[in-house]
Amino acid sequence: MHDVRPWFYCCHNEPDELCALYKQRRYTDTGVNYRSPRAAGGRGDPHITTFDGLGYTFNGAGEFWLIKSDSQHNRLMAAQARMEPFGEKSATVFTAFVLQCANSSRVQIEKVPIRKVDVLVDGVPMELTSGNPLLFDVAFTEVQVTVQEDLSAVSVAFACGFTFQVDVSLEALSIFSTAELKEHKTMGLLGVYDDNQANDLTDPEGQIISANSSLKTIHYNFGLKWLVKPSESLFSYTAGRSYEHYFKPQFVPNFNLPNISAAPLEAQEICNQSTECLYDYMTTENRAIASQTKSVSNQFIEAVEVFKREVLTCPPLKNPQNGIFRADNFMPGSVATFSCLSGHTLTGNQTITCTEEGFWTGSEPVCSSGALLFQVGNLLMVILLLLSVFN
Repeated sequence: MHDVRPWFYCCHNEPDELCALYKQRRYTDTGVNYRSPRAAGGRGDPHITTFDGLGYTFNGAGEFWLIKSDSQHNRLMAAQARMEPFGEKSATVFTAFVLQCANSSRVQIEKVPIRKVDVLVDGVPMELTSGNPLLFDVAFTEVQVTVQEDLSAVSVAFACGFTFQVDVSLEALSIFSTAELKEHKTMGLLGVYDDNQANDLTDPEGQIISANSSLKTIHYNFGLKWLVKPSESLFSYTAGRSYEHYFKPQFVPNFNLPNISAAPLEAQEICNQSTECLYDYMTTENRAIASQTKSVSNQFIEAVEVFKREVLTCPPLKNPQNGIFRADNFMPGSVATFSCLSGHTLTGNQTITCTEEGFWTGSEPVCSSGALLFQVGNLLMVILLLLSVFN
């Protein structure tokens, strides 16, 4: 709305002079150098994919840094995750997340047994039991929080450019995040966001763990080192709970990879060749966990494929001198319409269209002043008269 409202007041059915002034003051991004955001996330018996696309498994028990921004930048993204043991199994799952970007409101999403999920903003629970749809999509300080009415998912969009979706099931939470590769220098379980997988498993001291390391090496030399310190925790705690209640660094998961090839028929029917799904079925012996892992994993793969698609645009246009153009965007099918300011006449194409090949169907017109046209017209008349005399 902050971008749409000024345009509406200045350009929608308004004089060209006013719209030209608006475009001069608020330059429109052509999207020519647009780069799709990257996706990262975690699901199931935590399978984690970094922003640079590296996948690994980490079964910690406690509260961990998913994203910790480099403090040299002004936009500080902080994302922490809580992992808890799953029953009596040697595995853990996500049960809560807390997210904050710079000076935004702090958003906490936590799995609870009665209401399925609680959403807290700056420590205050959102009202999710009244059935009022207006309470499920709310803007807070520099963040928009949207909750599905069936409480199956929570979306969080920050003004700083990070977005998150948390999928909710009775057994566990999963998280999906997107961000553009700009000045966002991040560390944590979601990796160093710099288009380089080789350094994604970097610990807080800057030591890089090989991506080919064993589950045990990743667990002790990388994952556990991203435990949140008590003084760093952004979580709000219910009565009788504290940081120490979830702090279990002594928890030892099963470091042996399950024999997926020996998965029972039920697992094969549920997972349909999804390795992460089969892993979770064999580790947790819980079909719901496996099903959620498969569903979220498929959504993640689809999103990554979409982000890989090249965004085709036509070359950027400029307002002609003493004129203006209007176009919704510079993508194929978009039509640019030109007009001239008062006292000027358009010469050339009034409209041009962006083709599927990324070219405009014509050249940009020019706007000539009435006085200039009058002078040119008189000159042509003189030339014609002289020609008629000599003929």
